[in-house]
Amino acid sequence: MNSPQQPAIVQSSLIALICSLLSGMDEPEQTSPAAADQKDASAAASSQVVNKLYEFMHVLTSSKRSGGATAATGGSGGGDRSVLLAALVNLTDCMDAHSRMSELFHSLLKEVQSQWTTAATSTSTSTASASAGSEQQIGRIHIAQSVADHIARHKLVSLHPGHVVLLETAITHTTPAPATGDSKEPAEDEPASFAVSELPAWRALFDRLYSFLLLELCDATSCQSVAAILFRFVTDSSEQPATGGESLSKHAIRALFSNVPGKGILLHRVLLLIYRQTDSDGATGSGSGGEDSQPRHVLSSFLTQIAASVALGTHLLGVLKDFAREQPLIANEPIFQKLITDMTALAAEEEAAPAN
Repeated sequence: MNSPQQPAIVQSSLIALICSLLSGMDEPEQTSPAAADQKDASAAASSQVVNKLYEFMHVLTSSKRSGGATAATGGSGGGDRSVLLAALVNLTDCMDAHSRMSELFHSLLKEVQSQWTTAATSTSTSTASASAGSEQQIGRIHIAQSVADHIARHKLVSLHPGHVVLLETAITHTTPAPATGDSKEPAEDEPASFAVSELPAWRALFDRLYSFLLLELCDATSCQSVAAILFRFVTDSSEQPATGGESLSKHAIRALFSNVPGKGILLHRVLLLIYRQTDSDGATGSGSGGEDSQPRHVLSSFLTQIAASVALGTHLLGVLKDFAREQPLIANEPIFQKLITDMTALAAEEEAAPAN
């Protein structure tokens, strides 16, 4: 079967089906031939099926990886793009349980990142060819929207680790810094701006995902990545369309840190979830280390960095003090007290700064 010649919709459907099947199957054990002969017949058959599914996935995505006409750089244009997107988002269902699918996922994502870097540093592409290429490329917004669509389609209540990887890659992508001449200090890469034409799409995406992202702030394994994603939205400085309206940054700040009718202050809910998580011995508390304290440290750093970046110290200090009055036990936790102290200092700096 020559998969690249199949219609993109067929390839995408097959990829979704294979990933769904693999999500309910175990990874084959690596055993010697002698040990394999002694395995239960049904287990051996199951391993054979899984290995065949692995092979089929590699065939379906072969033209999307190095050496083929990648979806990021050409091939069959939008069709190739849809197949690669299908592979990336559906692999999140099975990559945690299957190391070979995890390797495939990261290989495909690396191809997309390489294309982004090439596009950002290229100076020889004409405007016309760049426009034509943009129709074939997988953009950052395409990946993020595919994740949101995948979550909605499967009615998920939380993000998979692979979702976080895709979102962080798309949203916090940086562009290579320009050459610094004879400077000994290499310039830092800069956050890639959201295209003005895509700002409405990014705002809609934020509205679809921010509740999922806030929940993931409570997870020790993903909180750092999620904080980076949210930070990118809150501190976005993209030029706004001439039509005006609320900026992406202000929209994100209002959703996360203001009293939203019917929802209250979402930051209060996150603080409750994080500080009410129990330690390994069953006692509630922040402690000073260990996995349970990681989200608390990350949230504190996230809030202080936001306050310093967009002059939000005074507002966040008020939000935190309101929470402290409602939750006096949590207010006495050492990590929370330090957060109040740091935010007080930032608020004082804001008040002392000369007005623009």
